[in-house]
Amino acid sequence: MHAYIKGSAWLSPSGFKTLTNRDQAASSPFITEESIQNIHLPKLPRVPDVAKACCAVVSQVLLEAGLTVPFAVRSEESERTALVVGNNDSSVRPIEALQREAEIYGPNRVSPAIFPNTVYNALAGYIAIHVNIKGTNTTLSGATSTVPAALLYGLRLLAKGRHDRVVVCHVHLLPSAKKATRQDEEEGSFPPEEERITALLLERPGVGTHGKYALDWELTKANGLYMALSPDVTPRMDVELIKLIQEERLAEQEVMLGRFQNGDLLKLRFNNGDVDGLKEAYSR
Repeated sequence: MHAYIKGSAWLSPSGFKTLTNRDQAASSPFITEESIQNIHLPKLPRVPDVAKACCAVVSQVLLEAGLTVPFAVRSEESERTALVVGNNDSSVRPIEALQREAEIYGPNRVSPAIFPNTVYNALAGYIAIHVNIKGTNTTLSGATSTVPAALLYGLRLLAKGRHDRVVVCHVHLLPSAKKATRQDEEEGSFPPEEERITALLLERPGVGTHGKYALDWELTKANGLYMALSPDVTPRMDVELIKLIQEERLAEQEVMLGRFQNGDLLKLRFNNGDVDGLKEAYSR
């Protein structure tokens, strides 16, 4: 199975990570208002900042691929583009806000504007509305295997041929209680998790021009030795891949593995825009 990577974007605590600002050190591992104040946030009234940030990241990855944002109404791009969002704890934040209002004002005086944001797939809905994505819209959450699960779902959508491209967005934001725990931990014992919002644009061959990076993928059962020898980048598979792309360190025949809880491995093999050469190498 083959696909092109046509764009990538990564919002870190220090802002958008690009080729020109990658050396900026983050003052905090958490995305704050200061982290996103310098990026172009969509003008969406009554939409939480987290959703605006997701819309900005996805818009950035589509613009990088030379597409128009938003897609034209009833256009082929709109109908044949899918969105897959990997979301673990991000929906907890509006739930926390809902609880705080209920504790302060009572349950009968909670603002109804908060409730839609507590829905599990609310972020995917905001993104799809803003960008005008009319294809399949899915949100996945699978603990440490959320990132490879979202990538695998998107790649399978492309393989079925009903979509020309898939945006895979991963939203890794921590609930307030977990953030406080991480901040209180001693340095060196458990390094704090870094919040992030990432997006990758995957496109099937034959749709447009070749992407700079092509990938072949396979889902396999791994034996014990293979798993022991393979580096485990599963929880950060999205950001590690984007780092390689943006720093142009994605070497020929680079292999990246995503491990699922049942022992399956998502195996990605990369080539510099050469699907035919990749087919030959992958068969060896």
